[in-house]
Amino acid sequence: MSVNSQPGDSSSQPDFVQSSHDFVDVVHALQCINHHAGRFNSLTNTSCVSEKDHVRHTIYTSKKNALYGIKGYVLDRLHQYASKIDIHLIGDSDYYCFYFSVGNETISFHRPKKESTIKMSRIDTVKPITNFSKTKATTHDEEELSDALLVIHDVFGIHVNDFMDELHVHMKNDSYYIGWDI
Repeated sequence: MSVNSQPGDSSSQPDFVQSSHDFVDVVHALQCINHHAGRFNSLTNTSCVSEKDHVRHTIYTSKKNALYGIKGYVLDRLHQYASKIDIHLIGDSDYYCFYFSVGNETISFHRPKKESTIKMSRIDTVKPITNFSKTKATTHDEEELSDALLVIHDVFGIHVNDFMDELHVHMKNDSYYIGWDI
């Protein structure tokens, strides 16, 4: 990845030289991945009564962790291209909030500070968020998720299955593949 302008400048965007995708594609792919990670997070909050419920919970948890993992990996590599970085104090946790300027819109992503592999040298503001509500996101279907994961794979050479806790679940005497086929 090479850069045509200075990091931190809101017009600064990486040039993905060995990819057919641009910065806008990557940010939109992250937006889709983030939406689905949140969806799987909501699905994991159901109670497990039967073995089938436990298997479903394992699937949702593994997929949620993989999507949040790949999101974190990408954010740790794109943070210098954020137009703004804040720290949001939500509940008992600190989150980096990365803002990316994409055309006429600004798209933001939270990343738990304790999970980031890098230390930010530039923080614009620190503020407590008492009534945190997620931005109403556009609905993304499974096909869009597959496309988004392919963009990330093409640009960064990583596969979402590398972030899976488990690629198979077991129920009775059978094993079922739960990874993504992309």
